[in-house]
Amino acid sequence: MKSNKIFFLALGVCLILGLLGEVKAQFMPTVYDHVYGKDVRFTRLCADFPNGDVVTIGENGGRVMVSWFDRQGECLLSRTFNPDEFTGILNVLPLKDGKVLLTGVRSSSDRTGDAPGGQMLVLSRQGQISHDISFGRPGTRVTGGRMLAAGGFVICGDTPVDDGGRSGFVCKVSADNRLVYTYIATAGETCIGIDVLGGHTEYLHAAFSAGEKEGASVVRLDENGKPFFITQLPDRTFHIEKMISTNEGKIYIVGEGEKTGGAVIKIREEGDIVFQKQIIPVTSATKLDQLIVCPTGEVLVGGNDLNNSYYALLRSDGTELTSSIDKGVIAGMTHNPLNGDCVVSLYEPITEKGKIVKLSRQGRHLYEKATATDYTELRINSSGDLLMASAMSGRLSMLSGLGELQFDRYVTEGAPAHFLSVSLPANGEAVFLGEGARIAKLAHGVFLSDIQIMKPIAGTTTAVFTVSLSGYSYSEEGAPLPVTVNYKTRPITASEGVNFDPVAGTLSFIPATDGSDRYVSKFTVEVPVNANDLLEGDRVFALDLSDVKNSYMIRNSSKATIIDQPALVQLIGTKPGLEGESDIIYELGIFKTNGKALTNSTKSNIIVDGVYGKSTADGLDFEIGRLPRLIIEPGKHSGTFNVVTREDTRYESVKNVVIDFNKIYAMSDVDLSFGSTQLSCAGLLYDQPAMVAIEALGDYGRKNNVISGFCKISLLRAKDGALQTNNSGGDVVLTVAVDSSSTAVLGKDFVLTNIYDLRILPDGNSSAVNLSGVVLYSLETDPRSVMVNLEGVQGVKDAGKITVSPDKSKARFMIKGNN
Repeated sequence: MKSNKIFFLALGVCLILGLLGEVKAQFMPTVYDHVYGKDVRFTRLCADFPNGDVVTIGENGGRVMVSWFDRQGECLLSRTFNPDEFTGILNVLPLKDGKVLLTGVRSSSDRTGDAPGGQMLVLSRQGQISHDISFGRPGTRVTGGRMLAAGGFVICGDTPVDDGGRSGFVCKVSADNRLVYTYIATAGETCIGIDVLGGHTEYLHAAFSAGEKEGASVVRLDENGKPFFITQLPDRTFHIEKMISTNEGKIYIVGEGEKTGGAVIKIREEGDIVFQKQIIPVTSATKLDQLIVCPTGEVLVGGNDLNNSYYALLRSDGTELTSSIDKGVIAGMTHNPLNGDCVVSLYEPITEKGKIVKLSRQGRHLYEKATATDYTELRINSSGDLLMASAMSGRLSMLSGLGELQFDRYVTEGAPAHFLSVSLPANGEAVFLGEGARIAKLAHGVFLSDIQIMKPIAGTTTAVFTVSLSGYSYSEEGAPLPVTVNYKTRPITASEGVNFDPVAGTLSFIPATDGSDRYVSKFTVEVPVNANDLLEGDRVFALDLSDVKNSYMIRNSSKATIIDQPALVQLIGTKPGLEGESDIIYELGIFKTNGKALTNSTKSNIIVDGVYGKSTADGLDFEIGRLPRLIIEPGKHSGTFNVVTREDTRYESVKNVVIDFNKIYAMSDVDLSFGSTQLSCAGLLYDQPAMVAIEALGDYGRKNNVISGFCKISLLRAKDGALQTNNSGGDVVLTVAVDSSSTAVLGKDFVLTNIYDLRILPDGNSSAVNLSGVVLYSLETDPRSVMVNLEGVQGVKDAGKITVSPDKSKARFMIKGNN
């Protein structure tokens, strides 16, 4: 015996989660699928751990290595062995204390070459080594073992013997590493299996198979290695494939021999052969390697020859209940320990077709389902569902107890992929070993999907998350395990209290006793979503899952997108402009569909563009070349656009400037519109104040009897006296009177011909009018004066304000005497 040192090599692990859609039955998503290094090659895996651990055997740089992964695929340890520790690991066996038993061969570093060649050791997931023991002479192989209740071990294998051949052996090692006994088989080249039985007093069965050397036997040894019986099989060429011992001490073995063909043999507790029944005829390719002993006593066996597959269901006395011969091979077998139902998987490599046959314990066919791959690994859970796996195609499927398809998927979604092996441990998981250092685990787990919710216009609404469990894991006894998981909301771009109210809690998935909930189980988590007065675009928060018990976290976070409520850009109002003095101001705001004002909380400008519509104002009234663009800044409810007015020499009525707003530029996640194709807004433009003034005396002439223009009254801009044309659409009516200070007498000395119809015409060209009259003939020799008062003016009602010039409202002229 020797002690070995422990070496560790860290390997990086990347967890890849499968994304899920809606499922209606059980579903096994991917927990992880990873390749652990380019230079590493795994050749064997062991996944029979209740906690979901996986142990792999492989090689790295030509040296044997063992790697240990936790349930999520994180590498806990990776240890390479020197040749004097292991040159090959032939078996890895899980132990009840969570450790593994490694058995195999080693090479000697002793110069004499006489060092033991067989090796066993126990390794923990922390990397601690115990029971590091070497066995036998050089060339010894340790192929298997069992841990005893007292802490010791029984190991088996084969070793060279003096006659040049090999013989199987069994050794017992105490808990303190003492060799208790070694049994060398009298017939049989290698030990293919051992079963430890008994309560307070242990005993074991060992099966030794023929090889190149003839002879096969089955023995029963007591706790000290003393044979209770040694049963040598009649066919000395019989190659034992598998042995199963019942609790009562009966032994069943299957295998093939040159005389017996493929046969099943039953041996009673005393060592006598009860029956030897041929299942497959003698051929060069006969192989009977499938054996299941049901708790109710039925025996299912199967195998194949060069062309056909064979299976048979027998009573405990060897009587045939049913049997079948078919094309292809027996890919796998399993049974339901609760009711004794059996399942056989057949496959025809040439046609790439197969079938699943389910039998009752009485041999009745319950169903037969066609398949398209070789399901080599089968397991029936306590609910009666059949889980089936194929390493050749990387396929995993499940049938209900009635043969209904529950799911059918590939490890690599949507495409087959070749794997070296697959394991279906009792906890209900599936672990695939791929080329190189690839490991993929599929298992039932908890997941949830992203959701969307519309922000309410007022009050609150509810975001409903669905937390789903794809199925239950199982205990070592086969019972479904309850699952608990914590949940809690987490803000991302949404704010707690503003967009949603935080929630937290625990969900408990409790399996029903009748198995009615073995399909996808669901819980809902409700989160209040609040209305607000913000235009903010979509906001996101998450529901996070944590601390899952008895299951896997397939997807531990779901995003809820709060879609912002639809909003409208509407006209708040316009402020009229005054020509050349003040702009026309258009104010637009953002509103909910119920009319409530919103604030721009998108952190970017909202831009509203438009074009000038059909207006009464023209390019002389405002700067028409400046295209309308209105900006609502972050934090603001509204924005304005100013139409710059221009100054002209036209006296006009009030006009409008129409803007058709037709484009909105905002964040892509904002639902903002006009409520129609465009928003037409009209702003008023008022003309500047005007005045009328007597600008000049008229040309009354020298002849007293000629009609003359006594004075000229002009339309002027009040601001600066610039001459204007009447474009108001109506007459500018003037009121004129003769002042009392005049010395000339109206009607005697002169007459005014248009005093009662004095107006400036709205033809767009007129800017003045003459006050016309006639000087009458008179014998007066003295000059006489005429004083005209411009007393009033009246324009169109909606035209600009117009008044009489205070400085130019009077005009005086003289009528000469007649000399």
